[in-house]
Amino acid sequence: LSAASTHNLVSLVDRIEVLQRSLGARSIAMAGILPSLLRARRLRYSGIEFDITCRAVARAIEKMISSVQPECMSIVVLGGRGLIGRNLVRTLALIQNTLPVYAVDKGDELFSYSSSLYVNCTQPGFIENQWQMLPSGSVILNEVYPAPNLEVVSRLEDKGVKVFHVAGLPGRMLPGMPGEYKDAIPCCAAKPGDVRDVIVKRIILDGN
Repeated sequence: LSAASTHNLVSLVDRIEVLQRSLGARSIAMAGILPSLLRARRLRYSGIEFDITCRAVARAIEKMISSVQPECMSIVVLGGRGLIGRNLVRTLALIQNTLPVYAVDKGDELFSYSSSLYVNCTQPGFIENQWQMLPSGSVILNEVYPAPNLEVVSRLEDKGVKVFHVAGLPGRMLPGMPGEYKDAIPCCAAKPGDVRDVIVKRIILDGN
């Protein structure tokens, strides 16, 4: 990030805080890449998005474990050395001991983790670019915005890989979220106690 970009981020936070005060909002929640950018630049914004998102995804994994066993013998966190991924791996180590958890990031092999529950916490486009590397019989749980496109989902289904998506938490927002996020609010906007009801959707093709 350039100095100009940092200045723009500071200005953005200032404007949001002014809006918060004028509306009487109790809290601010950032979405997308903003929490990571703000943390990377050590700006004064202090949010709890990372903690809530990790807890929500961990809860989504808990909900899926019974349905993916015995086919999936491990949990593989894609982007496991990133901000979300690192926290998620630590959270999973505390809350579940049913399946071993592995952190995978750039340069690591995917082939050695066959028949796994792959949790995508990487960057947009990762599944589209790496779908050929994912072993048959595995399951993908996507946390990244946007969700994988239907062309890639079709190719994964053809090789026996099911694709699920963390849509968010129950709630209403204006304007509403599109596609797989419909009828949900982003995990980062939830209160800590709300993650129990995280919404997980299977991405299916028309006609299936």
